[in-house]
Amino acid sequence: MSRPTLHTLWKPLLVGFGAAVLILWLAFAPPGLLGKADAVGYAVCHRITERSFMLGDRAMPVCARCSGTFLGALLGLAYQLPRGRRGKLPPVSICIALGVLALAWAFDGFNSYMHFFEGAPHFYEPQNWLRLATGTGLGLLIPSVLLPAFHQTAWAEFDERPALDSWRSLGILLLLGAGVVLLVLSENPLILYPLALLSSGTVLA
Repeated sequence: MSRPTLHTLWKPLLVGFGAAVLILWLAFAPPGLLGKADAVGYAVCHRITERSFMLGDRAMPVCARCSGTFLGALLGLAYQLPRGRRGKLPPVSICIALGVLALAWAFDGFNSYMHFFEGAPHFYEPQNWLRLATGTGLGLLIPSVLLPAFHQTAWAEFDERPALDSWRSLGILLLLGAGVVLLVLSENPLILYPLALLSSGTVLA
């Protein structure tokens, strides 16, 4: 009977290490699902209350802009994954449209950041709904780029077509993104609670 070697043990060791880290994190993170979601949010977001949507008397796990970004990324992933292993980037015209969404995110973020400095010039008063909308636009862009890269890297054979292959597919995705924005803007706790968990869960994903 051959003795186990590092080559045969690395997978169980990796799983065991991951399980140990998860158990320690669950033990020391704040209690409750929202407490765990807050702990994840602290790792990636400033969590400024005034720049966040409220779930009752507490802020969402991530700010308005990050909520849009992570929910948009999750939505874009869910929309494109069922189309199979499509490993090509969208057509140039659609890439330009997605680039406009990224520019809107950057412009609104810069304008919002300038409000930290008294007397600094700015173009308009920042609003959480704008942070949410531009964040969602960026989130929709992320899987449109990363998912094709993943398919090209992970599979020996992949579909040479893009997942976003037409203006119709992009239009549907944008309408779905607008739906997510409206759901958050409803500020209904029954809606915000699962969205809060989904946004922080997407950080881990």
